[in-house]
Amino acid sequence: MSTTAPNISHPAFASFARVLPLTGFSGAAIALLRDGNGPQFVRKAAATTAANAVLRRQAARQEWLRRALSDCAKVPEVRGEGEVDGLYYFDMEFVPSRDANAFIATAPFDELAGFADQVERLMSRLAESRLDDRGPTPSLVPIERKLAEIAERTAGRFDDLLAPIRSAVERLGRYAEAPVRTVTHGDLTFENILVSARGELWLIDPIESPIDHYWFDWAKLFQDCEGRWHSHRGKPISLGVSWWLRNRWLAAAARIAPDYPARHYLLLALTFARILPYVRSEADEAFVTARVEAYGEAALQHV
Repeated sequence: MSTTAPNISHPAFASFARVLPLTGFSGAAIALLRDGNGPQFVRKAAATTAANAVLRRQAARQEWLRRALSDCAKVPEVRGEGEVDGLYYFDMEFVPSRDANAFIATAPFDELAGFADQVERLMSRLAESRLDDRGPTPSLVPIERKLAEIAERTAGRFDDLLAPIRSAVERLGRYAEAPVRTVTHGDLTFENILVSARGELWLIDPIESPIDHYWFDWAKLFQDCEGRWHSHRGKPISLGVSWWLRNRWLAAAARIAPDYPARHYLLLALTFARILPYVRSEADEAFVTARVEAYGEAALQHV
């Protein structure tokens, strides 16, 4: 996700001859850099010293995810890190590609079906994975605590809106939490899936997940193909295409884990609720709150 254009005057970019700003929602500054005739690479830098720890964890998660998923998807290699003026940065390889929004909007059906197959293989791989001591520090944040964090960060403005999600969690009880901890990307939206010219999937911008389970990655995919987050972001995809992906992937999710459908709308409501602290305009708030309300009520009906 992204908000405003990054700050190209960031000190971590100052010594480079060519700086092409990129976008990101993490609050970090991101740019495609080249010095002289050297290769291009991407640098992601903390905007404040308070963000250093979060960005360090993201770099570690990205490298860990690259190793964990090497047999079914690619993740850009972290090639260096450092600090400038007390601000942490890390460098990664540049992948010539287009994001899944652009790919899905224009791909012929056979390529779209191939893309859907690749995503299903990725999700099957995540389902088979298990976290261990070699992975990043687990978030261990249950859904209830995540909802409390959202309420605190929004000063209680959306307490009534979040109430159906809380009720759904209470009805599910301990079954609201995933049975095991698996590898997760944490923000598997169409913006964070790249498709190379060779049709390879590249995953970018992994973050800590509210629950350490691949079900949340399914929910992030449904945030786009069912919740149509991409359309609000100005990247329209045909409703017929996005709904075809939604139906296909929901069937795949149920096939991999029959327990997923009962949690589908609960997790989908949570993905949109997580955006509430970041809304910056009336249009953002209207779009996000409408979906939190609809999916929260649907969650109550499906548990």
